[in-house]
Amino acid sequence: MAFLDDVHRRSIRRGAAVARLTPAHATCAAVLLTIGLTTPADAQSPDGSATTPRSDPGEFRIPSVLPLNPDQRAKLAQLIADDEQARALTDAVKAEAQPALGRPPRPLAVLHYEGLVNTDPRRVRTVAHLNQMADVARLFRAWQVSPTPDVEQHLCEIILAWADTYVVTGNDVHENKFFPLFTAYDALRERLAENERVRVDRWVREIGRRHHQRIQQGAGRNNRFAKSIRIAAICGRALGEARWIDDARRAAQRLIQQSLDADGASYDLKERDTLTYHNSTLKPLIELSIILDGNAPDALYYWVNDKGGSIQKSVRYVVPYASGEKTRQEWLNSRVALDQRRAAAGIEKYRLGRQFQPRQALAMLELAEYYEPDLTPMIADLTGSDADRFPSWQTLINDACRD
Repeated sequence: MAFLDDVHRRSIRRGAAVARLTPAHATCAAVLLTIGLTTPADAQSPDGSATTPRSDPGEFRIPSVLPLNPDQRAKLAQLIADDEQARALTDAVKAEAQPALGRPPRPLAVLHYEGLVNTDPRRVRTVAHLNQMADVARLFRAWQVSPTPDVEQHLCEIILAWADTYVVTGNDVHENKFFPLFTAYDALRERLAENERVRVDRWVREIGRRHHQRIQQGAGRNNRFAKSIRIAAICGRALGEARWIDDARRAAQRLIQQSLDADGASYDLKERDTLTYHNSTLKPLIELSIILDGNAPDALYYWVNDKGGSIQKSVRYVVPYASGEKTRQEWLNSRVALDQRRAAAGIEKYRLGRQFQPRQALAMLELAEYYEPDLTPMIADLTGSDADRFPSWQTLINDACRD
């Protein structure tokens, strides 16, 4: 592809610490970075899916997860058996999950997060509980490659604890964080006792119903609407609600119609003057496309709206900023009061004029690599990996999901 013609010639290697290591140690460090065992200081994401600075008490990261059907899990197992890079990533994923096995469920009935600056004590307390979703993601990754009874049991315990405790509100910012929990439940539902399934089904159904209702009622334009679409789709998948899934696809097309321009810009980019929320709109849409359509020629990823906009074009818009070819100052003209309050509170990643950091695009581009394999070298550069086939866990999962 023309927009990636020079990816193989670029060497941006943002991880200076990795570069100073021996090749063997660099490979190990890169594996740990790409699955989340180490944290680069310059990465961030509003939905917690990419890496966020450890010094920010009001943020946390949730590793990406995707549901796999039996054929995809079998393909993943074969890739691990055949490929040394896949085995290295798998070993690291299993190691990363081990500490989570020792942490008991810590659910909350009420979350205080959306609309609060990161340093607000209520948000900080909520994050101390809500970041258990990162544990769920790590455990579920480990279960996908090795479904051991201890991992399965602990995942079920966490699912039950949150279902019995959290009071559903329909808040997309909050309930979007439960995506790994819903994904795990989709895979493990039949492992629960009947009375347990009834309890969790009731909870998932209420969350799904509220977000399904929201996506039916309007044509949202921003990342929050994308989150509701993703919630409705994964809850529909877990409960066998085909209508929710069909409506999620239609809502995604409405969002693409309203939000994405022919030049690749998005509503969130123009409204908030940041690629951070631009990427946050794209990530749930790419996940939805992978889950619903795979790599079909008519996948949602390629769908073009009346203006000529598409997910693919909006991904391509980000590529030169991720490669370092272009730079941009963030937040200067945001019209959103919360962004201005965050800047006034001295939170670095919302500082007016802060330079966009290429690693901020990593989580979104890793998913896009499913459709754009030529992005693999760029992902290797962004993670500091020497792997030429699977520079990150998500690229391995992408391959397992491809037909």
